Amino acid sequence: DCDDTEICYADTDQDGYRATGSSTVSSADTDCTDLGEATSTQSADDCDDTDNTVHPGATDTDYDGIDSDCDGAEMCLVDGDGDGIAASGAAALASSDGDCTDSGEAIAASEWDCDDTDSSIYPGATEIVTDGIDQDCDGGDACYADADNDGYREENGATVLSEDSDCLDSGEADSSAPATDCDDTDANVNPGATEVVANLVDDDCDGTELCYEDADDDGYRTTSGSTVSSADMDCTGTGEAVPAEPATDCNDSDSAINPGASEAIGDEVDQDCDGGEICYADADDDGYWESGDSTVSSTDTDCTDSGEAASSETGNDCDDTDASVNPAATDTVADAVDSDCDGLEFCYADLDNDGYADSSGSTTTSDDLDCVDAGEAGAATPQTDCDDSNDSAYPGATEVTADGIDQDCDGEELCLVDQDGDGHAEMTGATFASTDTTCTNTGLASIHVPADDCDDNNIAIFPGAAEAIADGIDQNCDGIELCFTDADSDGARSDDGATVPSPDMSCAEAGEADASADLDCNDADASIAPNATEHPADGIDSDCDGAELCYTDLDYDGYRPDTPMPVEGDLLCTGQGLVGAATASGDCNDTDATVSPAGVEIAVDGVDQDCDGTELCYVDADNDGYRPMTGDTVASSSIECAGAGVVDANGAIGDCDDSDASRNPGASETYGDGLDSDCDGLELCYADLDGDGYRTSDLVQSSDEDCVDAGEAMAEAPLVDCDDTLSGVNPGAEEIEGDGIDQDCDGSDGPKGGCSATGAAPTGGFACFLMVGVLLLQRRSRRA
Repeated sequence: DCDDTEICYADTDQDGYRATGSSTVSSADTDCTDLGEATSTQSADDCDDTDNTVHPGATDTDYDGIDSDCDGAEMCLVDGDGDGIAASGAAALASSDGDCTDSGEAIAASEWDCDDTDSSIYPGATEIVTDGIDQDCDGGDACYADADNDGYREENGATVLSEDSDCLDSGEADSSAPATDCDDTDANVNPGATEVVANLVDDDCDGTELCYEDADDDGYRTTSGSTVSSADMDCTGTGEAVPAEPATDCNDSDSAINPGASEAIGDEVDQDCDGGEICYADADDDGYWESGDSTVSSTDTDCTDSGEAASSETGNDCDDTDASVNPAATDTVADAVDSDCDGLEFCYADLDNDGYADSSGSTTTSDDLDCVDAGEAGAATPQTDCDDSNDSAYPGATEVTADGIDQDCDGEELCLVDQDGDGHAEMTGATFASTDTTCTNTGLASIHVPADDCDDNNIAIFPGAAEAIADGIDQNCDGIELCFTDADSDGARSDDGATVPSPDMSCAEAGEADASADLDCNDADASIAPNATEHPADGIDSDCDGAELCYTDLDYDGYRPDTPMPVEGDLLCTGQGLVGAATASGDCNDTDATVSPAGVEIAVDGVDQDCDGTELCYVDADNDGYRPMTGDTVASSSIECAGAGVVDANGAIGDCDDSDASRNPGASETYGDGLDSDCDGLELCYADLDGDGYRTSDLVQSSDEDCVDAGEAMAEAPLVDCDDTLSGVNPGAEEIEGDGIDQDCDGSDGPKGGCSATGAAPTGGFACFLMVGVLLLQRRSRRA
């Protein structure tokens, strides 16, 4: 083409052979002899044009998995177990390709399969520990390590290579040995060993050490030699002790108690572990020690013996010779004795100085013992004053109603009645004698509460209460009920919450409605209410749902669906995609303008374009999954074309007989039946090459379907021709005796050892007669 370049064949590896196929390179000259180029005269059989050692004529090395001479074959070693590695001395086999990677093939390797009958055994396989099998062909089995031979294997699962398979030699362990040895270098350390106290070794491999106990960490361990388990080995942690600490602690729960501690007085604790205690003195044994803090020595630690007192007891006994006098004693009121050692006396209280002591028995403290000073009373004064702060309240005084004061001290007050507790007393002014002098208990009211309640049994009813609308109750006691407004008397109340006063409680008169009524969006028109019937596209929200029923033509194809849809905020149905009732109906898909009653039906697309409820499907009358080549269609109620007698576009084309399910391109051809079962336009017939009416089991391809052309035979033709090249040789032919030809295919030439044309034979005449009869019947059938 005069462009100063040439298209050359590729010889990438420069071995003088171009690559198999027609790969080319563009050359800057026309000789095709440069690097990577080849002429058309060079052999095009290079099976690997990237390797110049691989080409036709190269020396092929056996067992390397490379077809060096490009002859399409390779000698491989036999891999009996299919694990990709051959055994040493394995037999060779010729592979049909050059890679030696097919099943049963392997290349030569530096390591050989030690068991070529088991695919799990080969060099590099994962060794299974202690199973008695050398999976990785290294000459031994892997055993668990037991370096100190104490019967416990190393807890980290370490293994050793054994020279045999029993894992019972020195340093070995099988899987039955516990994997719990925490030190496999010392046979005295294992889970079965006895733990030695405070030897700083975890002898039994439980992760802890036994240490002597020093629970209070005071440097003294218990006298019992008790131990604790430690998470480390040094026995220096909290609560732990080494053998060097003295075993003389008499209380190992308190670090302040040990032989070197100082003794505290009267705490009933032997701090210095000498077996005794220093106690406070309590000469009168009343439980209070003398205020001078004198002490006595005790032979025990409890400070409960006679004359002893513990520090937990109180000191400051003002008379340690009298057990009835001490700080805890009860001071008898007005007895002129300071029994509790507080320097004071208790007197009865008469705080209002009205001559009556407080009825509660309350007392007042006096700094002397006579109980005759102001506010004090002696034992002879009556203790009946119910209010010792008010000199007008005492037994016999005049009672004032509902003032909250029990003037006559009878324990009751005259209270107003407020039965429902709403803060408004009964309007009759009734009273009730109550033990609640404040008149604040349920059902009572003080004089400060108005007596104007019209229903004292209901807490929600009183003057000033909020009037509930249309509940049939006069909450504010004004004799009027508030009802909801129903101006058009259609049973629905105005949606603005408007009310109307009613002289009765029923809210059932004209213009009234109770709370159960629905909200009316137009209370001036009785035809508009929540229960009214909505009329499509009339511009009125008849049922008060805030929407209008509008017809749609969303795809603008001039057709609307039969059913309207509610549209909020557009009573005139003028929005985008909305139409009136005059628009033609029947659109079965309002989102697709190609789908409407005027749509053009497209066959086998799964869409009902004309909205008639059917789809045009390909015909498959015999339901064999194949459609005729004519492409005939039929309307089907199955939009997916999945019904009987139809098929979709996935149905194969080429059914030559759509009335017979056994005939289609996927059917198996029946030989010699005169039918084209697989629809290829041809028939396989049995051979009758000599045309004598007898066939063989051989097949011939017919150009039509009848198997009656020359050289063809139907399946029903007799399968007995012993020579299909001679028409005079067949089971119905006349035997010419002694001519060297078995004309009648009985296996002999003449009567010797066989039958003559008359059926006579040297022996076995009846058998020959039967054979002749069969031949005669065959001739008659063929003529018919």
